Amino acid sequence: MAGTEEVIGSEAPSLAEAFAASPVPSCVVDMDGPGGCSVIAASDSLGALLDRPAPALSGLRLDAILAPAPGRPALRAAPDFDRAQGSVWVVEVRDGARVTVELQIARVGASTRNLRVVQLVDVTARETAQRSLRDAVARLQDIIDNCAALVFVKDLDGRYMLVNRYFEQRFGLLVADILGRTDEDLFPPEAAADYRAHDRDVLETAQPLEVEERAGEVGRTWLSIKFPLLDDRGRPYALGGISTDITGRLQMEAAAREARDEAERASRAKSEFLSRMSHELRTPLNAILGFGQLLELDDLPGGSAESVDGILAAGHHLLALINEVLDMSRIEAGALSVSPTPIPVCEPLQEALELIRPLALERDIELAADLHGGLFTHVLADPQGLRQALLNLLGNAVKYTPGGGAVRVVVRPRKAGFVRILIVDTGPGLTEDEQRQIFVPFERLSATSAQTPGTGLGLSVARSLVEAMNGRLGVQHSAPGDGSAFYVDLQAAAAPEVTANVGGEPAATPDDAPLGHVRVLYIEDNPSNLSVVRRILERAGDVEVTAAERGELGIELAARARPDLVLLDLNLPDVDGVAVLRALGEDPDTSAIPVIVLSADATPGRKRELIDEGAYAYITKPLDIPSFLGTVRRSLKVAS
Repeated sequence: MAGTEEVIGSEAPSLAEAFAASPVPSCVVDMDGPGGCSVIAASDSLGALLDRPAPALSGLRLDAILAPAPGRPALRAAPDFDRAQGSVWVVEVRDGARVTVELQIARVGASTRNLRVVQLVDVTARETAQRSLRDAVARLQDIIDNCAALVFVKDLDGRYMLVNRYFEQRFGLLVADILGRTDEDLFPPEAAADYRAHDRDVLETAQPLEVEERAGEVGRTWLSIKFPLLDDRGRPYALGGISTDITGRLQMEAAAREARDEAERASRAKSEFLSRMSHELRTPLNAILGFGQLLELDDLPGGSAESVDGILAAGHHLLALINEVLDMSRIEAGALSVSPTPIPVCEPLQEALELIRPLALERDIELAADLHGGLFTHVLADPQGLRQALLNLLGNAVKYTPGGGAVRVVVRPRKAGFVRILIVDTGPGLTEDEQRQIFVPFERLSATSAQTPGTGLGLSVARSLVEAMNGRLGVQHSAPGDGSAFYVDLQAAAAPEVTANVGGEPAATPDDAPLGHVRVLYIEDNPSNLSVVRRILERAGDVEVTAAERGELGIELAARARPDLVLLDLNLPDVDGVAVLRALGEDPDTSAIPVIVLSADATPGRKRELIDEGAYAYITKPLDIPSFLGTVRRSLKVAS
């Protein structure tokens, strides 16, 4: 310990012992020693670090102990020590391991020699942590630099602390030109003011915020997600943000909205056009069929009766075409309305068979049905929609089968909970190409279009009706010269519970019973329609019909005369029929009078609207006389 005693003083041996026992590896270096920077004393902890006895270190140069970093000069002279204060070095220890140390150097002023006390503070853990931090920051920077959005961090004063490469590229700036600057330094005043206002909201509430912001460039928009960075006490110390350019998305959304609005306008225009055309076509057809039915009731000679039959047949054909066009328009508009419920599968099928049987007899077609597979079987279907689809299939089978042929209907259960209705004919059959064409709207097969009337809509409408009931309609088999087999598959359903009618219903009024003395107010501006209805009612009993060509006049006459029944057209020259119906319902003097709407508008939505407004019934023109009179009788019975 001679070197130590020389430095500390011979009168203080306890201090020399303390130096030797210091937990921090230390040594005393003589700047003027042999070779410069020679160790003259070392602590026991330095010997332990180097795995050598402390006395054995005396006489070694310090650069034999420390491995300088690349480019760093060896510690051989006093000026080197003055510059090395706080610097980091590497010490090779046992088994080739390396320890990172920071030099703490002090000049020994009490000695006459040029001495330094050097402490080697182990900073390996700190350096490892800092290196890990640097690596993590580098990885984070790599991640955000590959992000196709602005990523940034600002301090509480709004100065940028971190940005990614996209930020540089987007604004044509270098990181050095961005860091330390604020939004006011980088962006137009209006945009910068928005950014700062949103930043304040985040920092004041300590809550994240998603907001659309102007992008600086005219017409462009950011979607910015801004969030607070919180310290251990939950207080914001910075603000982070990610901003994505959503200009293109907004433009596409605007284009989609415009396209949707245009489609809705086109759909409304189409619906209005079809409604108007339906009214314009049904109104004269009402007169044709109405007067034709009246003539049919008269005792006409043979030739005249045949003429009337021809008029009625042509009128009903025209009515069927109009209905098919309206059905197709509702399908295209997505407004096809069906209400599937459990129903006996044979009921609508039998109804369709009875309706088509006269046509089969007329064309000498054998019509046979095997319904045993459907007895006591229920399916999920809309009764009216299913009957319409079956009528179309049966009508096609009869129309396209040559005289003397046959049409057979079979019902049988199917796998997976379905019931199949199969309609087989002995007609000409279809090629594969024709089988694909027949379900295309307005597509008619060239071989039969000239001989058989139709629009080419029936099968398309029928398939849409069946599919709306979650069923399937298609061709099971068809080939030229081998006839065709069309199928309808419907989901099987449990039979509904039957509720007994304990109270009993009053006996229904027969549809052909005389009306008796009845006062009827008919609000209608079309003379032909008025004449038809007047003649129908006068033939049915002692009916007094009063006409009103305008809605306001009809309201006035109803309040003054208080008729037994009001018949109401919707297309009036002064007010809409709906307004008339409301006025009659709101007046205590007329609210109890039943109102039957007679309209050429056959759209289901219009019917529901008028029933909801208080109409007793909604009858579509052209009128079917028995059905019309039956509704009149029922309404009068309810009112009495």
